[in-house]
Amino acid sequence: PDNALTRTNEHFRWGNHGGVLMLDCDNEALSKADFVNAISEVLQLDKLAYIWRPSSSSYIYNDNEQINGLTGQRLYIFIQDANDIPRAGKVLFEQLWLKGHGYYDISTVGSYLPRSPIDAAVFQPSRLDFAAGSYCILPLEQRPVATECHTGQPLDTKATLPDLTTKQKKALAEIMKNAKAPYADET
Repeated sequence: PDNALTRTNEHFRWGNHGGVLMLDCDNEALSKADFVNAISEVLQLDKLAYIWRPSSSSYIYNDNEQINGLTGQRLYIFIQDANDIPRAGKVLFEQLWLKGHGYYDISTVGSYLPRSPIDAAVFQPSRLDFAAGSYCILPLEQRPVATECHTGQPLDTKATLPDLTTKQKKALAEIMKNAKAPYADET
């Protein structure tokens, strides 16, 4: 139709009001406790309003045989200013690297792909969060895991996640350079 909008950042914006910072963890090797602890090294989660839940493809069973366990997870952190999500998400990703939670994956063409417990690509207003459960046909079924809701204050991202200082930027560059060293023969 002539009035159709594409799902691009050109047509979607974050609002200048409260919102939700969605942290997507796709690392299947990371337990819930390890994910929450890594984020807690940067943010005081015990004081914040947030929700934890597994990704939609988690906990699939074929009768009594578990096919998928925890395949990914989300933290939804309530924040004061949704318009700050792209900047705050980038800073959180960088802070996780500074805390020792960064690493590289190597793409099929040999590019370095920086990773951390959170996916840095989700902080765009045009991104959708596929959070519903999986549609399964018997004998497959998805067994629910309770969503966990935590009370607290909305996060002030500007105060809690300020832009990196010059010193932090230099330290991050050194950490990222050193993280590439083990892959020198692969790229």
